[in-house]
Amino acid sequence: AEPNLAFALTESGEIYRVDPKSGQFVLGPTGTNAVWDIQPIPTDAFRYWAAFEDGYLRKIEVNDYQIHEVQARNLGLGMIRRVLPAPDGGTWVLTTGGHVMRLNSNLEVIWQHETKPLLRDFCIQSDKLLYCSETGELTCLDAISGKKIWQQNFHRPLWAVTIDPQCLRYFASSRLCDLGDQGCESSGKPTWVVVGDMFEGETLSQSPVYGNIKKMKWTKDGQILINGNGQVATSLVRPEDFSVAKCWSEWQLNTCEASLIFGDRLFTTTYGYQLNTFNLSGEILESAFPFEDYATSLVCAGEDFILAGGRGAFLSLFQVNDGLPKLVTEKRFK
Repeated sequence: AEPNLAFALTESGEIYRVDPKSGQFVLGPTGTNAVWDIQPIPTDAFRYWAAFEDGYLRKIEVNDYQIHEVQARNLGLGMIRRVLPAPDGGTWVLTTGGHVMRLNSNLEVIWQHETKPLLRDFCIQSDKLLYCSETGELTCLDAISGKKIWQQNFHRPLWAVTIDPQCLRYFASSRLCDLGDQGCESSGKPTWVVVGDMFEGETLSQSPVYGNIKKMKWTKDGQILINGNGQVATSLVRPEDFSVAKCWSEWQLNTCEASLIFGDRLFTTTYGYQLNTFNLSGEILESAFPFEDYATSLVCAGEDFILAGGRGAFLSLFQVNDGLPKLVTEKRFK
């Protein structure tokens, strides 16, 4: 073994090269690949942006029960963790290595913002883009120009962010430990969701949560759907105090990586390679194991289909017209 080479293996299976002297990540080929995010393109029916760990951004089309690649570009910046569609057919992209970018429909760069890795999540509301990182950075950019509006720094890693529909408040979830104190991961202490002012970024309140939140998204009735590990599982919370209105935890064997409300059903995926189907009242209808590896993302793909993507760089299409998902086709990428 080389004396100046070290590797870090994360809970979710990501492999990073580390400089053992400085402790800094060396962002390079890791030998793994995954689909980390899938988002529908509003201007292009049945087409989706898919973000890959190997640095590829792909436009995917679903038709005739098949999955097709329409467009692809390797941005050359390493793992793409999140992607958000833009009104002009382009997209915003967030990479783990510290890049936030706005691309046009030809995947040409309109603007690019750089910061320290590792970036975890971002969201957009009313032309404001908010991203968070493992270093505790929370930054608001103008989504049109890329100009920085404000930045706040917290003494704990931040994993997920969302902005309320009125663009008045943000919600940022922290990891279950302070920076440099991994020991409290198993201490039973709570993590925190920070609620802040979108105008200047100031903290307004904090709510305890017993588990790490991986994703947060708003529902049509104004609540927040969260998923993660610990007591989070998959939960619907009230934004006014982050209290739990409903929790789906039965048969979720470990961390819930993705969740999706689809009509009167809730679908979840876990690190245990599961695809779980619940009704919205909380009852589990099916716990299936259709994946060869775990699924990281779920999205609606028309009235009767859902699309899943995950580790191993796969996309799987399921038909759900009878209320339970049935695998229709799968596509893997090199």
